[in-house]
Parts: sequence; structure tokens; C-alpha cells
Amino acid sequence: MHTARLSIVALMATTGLVLGAAPSWAQPQTEDETILVTFDSTRSDPAAAAEQAVERAGGTVTDVEPLGSTIAAVTITTTSHRETAAIEDRAEDQRGVKAAEVAGTVYPTTTNDTYYSYLWNLNNASASTYGVKAEKAWAMSTGAGTVIGIIDTGITRNTDLNAHVIAGYDFIDDDTNPTDAGPVSATSWHGTHVAGIAAGIANNGVGIFGVAPNAKIEPIRMLGAYGGSDADLVSAILWGAGVSKGGASVSNAHPADVLNLSLGSSSSLNLSCPTALQTAINQAVAAGTTVVVAAGNDATSLAATYPANCSNVIRVTATGVGGKLAGYSNHGTTAFPATVAAPGGSATSGSDPNPQHWILSTWPDSYQFMVGTSMAAPHVSGEVALLKSIAPSLTPAQVTAVIKGHKTAVSDGCTSARCGAGIANAAAAVAHVAPPAVTTAKVAGTARVGRVVRASMPTSLEADHLSYQWLRDGAAIATATRSSYRLTKADYRHAVSVKITATSAGVTVTKTSARVSVAKGTFGKQRSPKARGTARVGRTLTAFRGRWTQSPTSYRYQWLRDGHKIAKATKTHYRLTAKDRGHKISIRITVKRSAYVTRSARSTQRLVR
Repeated sequence: MHTARLSIVALMATTGLVLGAAPSWAQPQTEDETILVTFDSTRSDPAAAAEQAVERAGGTVTDVEPLGSTIAAVTITTTSHRETAAIEDRAEDQRGVKAAEVAGTVYPTTTNDTYYSYLWNLNNASASTYGVKAEKAWAMSTGAGTVIGIIDTGITRNTDLNAHVIAGYDFIDDDTNPTDAGPVSATSWHGTHVAGIAAGIANNGVGIFGVAPNAKIEPIRMLGAYGGSDADLVSAILWGAGVSKGGASVSNAHPADVLNLSLGSSSSLNLSCPTALQTAINQAVAAGTTVVVAAGNDATSLAATYPANCSNVIRVTATGVGGKLAGYSNHGTTAFPATVAAPGGSATSGSDPNPQHWILSTWPDSYQFMVGTSMAAPHVSGEVALLKSIAPSLTPAQVTAVIKGHKTAVSDGCTSARCGAGIANAAAAVAHVAPPAVTTAKVAGTARVGRVVRASMPTSLEADHLSYQWLRDGAAIATATRSSYRLTKADYRHAVSVKITATSAGVTVTKTSARVSVAKGTFGKQRSPKARGTARVGRTLTAFRGRWTQSPTSYRYQWLRDGHKIAKATKTHYRLTAKDRGHKISIRITVKRSAYVTRSARSTQRLVR
């Protein structure tokens, strides 16, 4: 026999400032990183010099691009930001290197929403290292054609919501008007805030935007002044997924692609998931609806609160602006692991009075900052809508796998069981399922022996969806299957191209670049030749042949007097004679290598005493 259970209560957030006007203040996996190397002075071959500096610092160089006479961009393969930082430091310590810096990313402000700079949790430009990168996903999906069911306190009017709100249901009053009745309790307008995070309208000149700005919002009211009953929650899930009327007077004409449950039971009672609730969730998932739940705000195990401890759901913990698990957030365990994390805000108002670290979203005809796992969950529900918009056939299990597999690592190394796989990354997840939209492929870089050229193709797909094959005169070059290729002696006087294959969402597209002719390589001079020794008659000078970015296979020496050849003085040593007194002596070094342009360099002149 089951024991009696308490009512469901909303996982409420700490509230802060309500906004009506614009604010006065704003704003270890292997991967490629680009280091910008700047030299103290002009270099004849800045790309070669930068490549050598980074290689000496321990970097594995895959591409080099000169950006001017003193700057070059060097791309390396690295396993961590820490490794990259160490390479930066070592490169910067080298003689002649003014700076070595990892290239960051800048973005245009792509929406005209009033509070754009507040949305660190969503956008491209507002310090969103640990946001969900929603705006970056919009080139592939905005959630059009999907429905997000918000099982919560209902909905109120807001310009950022009105046009996309569809008919819902009120299980408290048993009617088709799910308007939030507030302000009668702390839960009032909670559902409105949640809805804005998931699907607030973008580019309408006001307010905020949500993760999936073109998704439809289906308000399903079952939380009131004193929470809501398990019976109403079960009914809301069944009705929202279109499984049955669930006790409603009408059927759901628009079954939700995802149901957001920013609510939970009391963790102090250690309640398990009710059988009826688990059954309803299972039926919703079987019908194709993904169920997203908040972990809870009690800073304890999510195993102690339902529906976070129910099976077949996406359990969402909350992280702050710094990418760490928020202090209030419940966490997963081995038995009940968290699925993924999402921004919920850094702290409560008591310990962090800066609302810019909270989550800004919709409120009745205004905007409100809040924090909590209630805010984290709709980020993931919005991401589900983005995925289902371009891949409608994805099952809830497949959706969950994609979200877990495409994330941003938390900043403090929190385990996947405790915090989830990482912080939800909508752009990476959507790119994983988006059909490849590619039009051209080209070879970028200077096509000379010894230089690195790279495959270039405009696409939003991640690297693991792309494969490469470099070709010489149309024939495959063995083992040349990376995105970059260092041209060799064998390529000289031949034409090189690259074939790029993009595969995603069951679609494969192959593009082959135009062929580029490979010219002779060039030597980069790192240190000039020198005539070493004492410049006095009877003494012997020794040639230092300099240092070159590519190792020459042969050197030729010619000693000069006042810039003119000294007959038969073609060895590495030269003994000064009386003829040299009062004249200036130097050494000219000529370097050669097959498939390279022969190059000469001369030392500074030494006055002989």
C-alpha cells in the first residue's frame, strides 16, 4: 500500500529586479586552437617564423597564415586550454616574439532585443562562455514547427510571448484558460518566466529572446497558490503529450514535442517517483514527447525529489555564469545521475546582489531576473525544440543522447553523475543533426613546398561530421586525410586539391576544391649568418651559417672584401691577410634544397685591424 504524498510545489527561484526600461549597465577533447604570434619587428616570412616559434614551444602546428609583416596566425592541435596556455607562454618567451595569444571570437549583435546584453545564458556576445549558445544555432534551427508544453503556473501576457502562445489547459479550474491568476503566492508568474527562457520571441525590438524563438508555447496550468496535486500533474503530462484527455474536457490538438517540468516535491521527505507519475511519463515518451525536469533547489541529491528521480526524463542541474554547479542546485548520484546542466544563475540575491549573474526572462508586461533549476530546465526544453524542428523523427532517447554528447564542459571538473554530461550546447547539438548545407570547398593558404594548406568549406557542422582526402593531380595522397596538409617535395610542379565529405542526419555531401599548382618552397631566415672571431690580420674568422625555417641540404660559402668576392675563399674558415687590413670582411651563405628556391644571406661587415 502506498503512503499518502504531499502536493507538488514549484521549484521557485529567488527573484530580484523587475525591468521596465533599458538598464544602464551592460554586458578534454582534442581540438584546434589558433595562436596569434606578433613579432617585435618586421619579418621576411612571418608565417614561417611564427610556425617555428610555436613548434619550439611544443605546439603541433596544423596551419599557418601570415596576417602582416609582423603577425601570423598559427593553428595547433591541443588537448586542453591549459596545454595551449603553456605553449603561449613558451612561445612568448622566445627572442623577437612580442606576444603569443589565443585568438578569441567576436560576434555581431544579431538581434535588436532591448536586453540583449543581459542574456549571457543565451547569446553570442555577452560573455556567454558557459551559456547554451542558442543564438549560434539559429542559422540551422529556430524551433519552427515545434510545441513546447510548459507544465507550470500558467501564462500571462508579454510581447515576447503573445504571438507564439497556443491553446493550453487549466487543470486547476478545469477549463481551457490557463492564465496565471497571480499575484496570490510566491509561485505567481513562474510559468511566464519559464516560457520566455524556452521560447521568447527574438528580433521584435523589445525585451529578451528564448532558446527556440520560433517554437510554439503551450501553457498547461496545474500549479496554483499552494502547489499542485499529483493527480493534476499526471493529467497534465498525459494531455500535454496527446496520450489522452487526462481528465480534461477537450483533447490536445497540438501534442507537445517536449514537456517542461520546472517543479518538484519536497526533498526533505525523500519521496520516490509515484507509480502513476512514472507511468504517465513512460506513456508520454512512448508517444514521442521528451520530458525535461528541473533537479531542484535544495543543494542535495535529486534522488530525494520527484519528478527529478523518475526514469525516462532529462534531469537538469543549474550552473552559474562561471560554469560551476550553482550552490542551490540539487545534484545527481550514481543511482540517479543528472543528465545535463544549463544556466540557472550564479546565486541567490542574498549572496550575489548582481542580477546580471541571474536569468532574465518574461514577466507580466515586463521582465524579471530569477535564479534556480526552474530556469535551467527550459534552456534544455528549448534545445529539444531546436532539434525536433530539423529532425522531427528523433525519439526522446535519441534527443537525450544528442544533448548529452554535445555540451560545454563545466569549469570545475564536476562528474557527469553529479552535474550531468556538461552544460547544454544548443549550437553543437543542432549541428550534429542538421543536414549538411555546403556549397563550395577550397584550398586555403600558400601553395608552396613546406607550407601548410588547409581545407576550407563554409558549414556549421562540427569537425566529427567532416572527412578529408587530399589529392595530387586528382589521385589520393596516402595518409593525407586531415583538414590540413603540409606540402612536400613530391607535390612540386603538381596540382593539389582536397575532397571534403560532410555527413549528418543521414545525408552525405561531397565537394572537391579547384586544383592549385604547387610552387617551390622558400627558406625563412631566423638568424643571419655571422663572421665569428677576432678581425685582425693573421687571425681566422669562422662562418656561422645562420638558422633557417627549413633545413637546407647544402650550404655554399663565399667570403667578401668590401662586398666583393675574395678568390678561392669558399670554405667555412678564412685566415685574414695583410690585404684585408682596413677593409670590411663578411660572409655570404647560399642555401639549397630540392624543390626550394635557392637563397643567399650575408653577414654584417667586420672592419679588419
